[in-house]
Parts: sequence; C-alpha cells; structure tokens
Amino acid sequence: MQMAKLKKYYHGGAPGLAAGGLIRPADEAKTWSSTDRSQRVFITDNILFAIMYAAMHPSRKGIVYEVEPIGEVMPEKEPGRFAEFTCDCAKILKKAEVPEVAIETARRAQEDYANSKIKLQRKPTK
Repeated sequence: MQMAKLKKYYHGGAPGLAAGGLIRPADEAKTWSSTDRSQRVFITDNILFAIMYAAMHPSRKGIVYEVEPIGEVMPEKEPGRFAEFTCDCAKILKKAEVPEVAIETARRAQEDYANSKIKLQRKPTK
C-alpha cells in the first residue's frame, strides 16, 4: 500500500526564523508585508513563487522556508499574486534548500523590471 505524498508548502520572507517557530500575519507580528491584506499568512506550493517573495523582502536577505499551514487554508484570489494560498499562521518546518544565488537572481530580475517600467513611464526630453 502506497502512502499519499504530502503537499509541501513554502513561505518566502524574513531571514533568521527558526524551525518550530510560527510565521504570523504581518498585522499581528508588526512586520513588513507585500500586500495590504496582511491579516493572513501567504503560502505557496510552488518554490519558485516563494523565491520571488524572499527576493522582495526589504532586508535584501529573504529566506524560503518549508512550512506547515495552521488553520484554514484558503485559495488566494487576488489577481497577479504569486502566493496561491493563505492560512491563519504557518509553522516553520525547516529552511528550504534554495541556493542563495537563486534569490539574488530573482531580486535582480525584479529590480531590472522595475527600472524598465520607470524608463517607459518617463517622457522623452526635447
């Protein structure tokens, strides 16, 4: 009899969190959030999405964690977001095995994209 493979969830966020600790909603934890919907914890089953969020952390040292959701897991419905689910909070199982260069590459890609949008918005000078 085969055991069903458990779904893995990830959270990209602040550095320095320990296995066994809890990731709480930004409103409750009084921390940075990439959204104004900061009453829930954003998680994903796609490690690439978690890397993108780790790269966005203002410390420039974001980390990807493998987490276990606590409370109701709800699908994310805000268009254009990388997170696919939200939950009440998440227990940190471990730091995910993500090369630091992957997060740095994602950070540079985000910065390049932001800079290209700024250049496109500028009006040409005469």
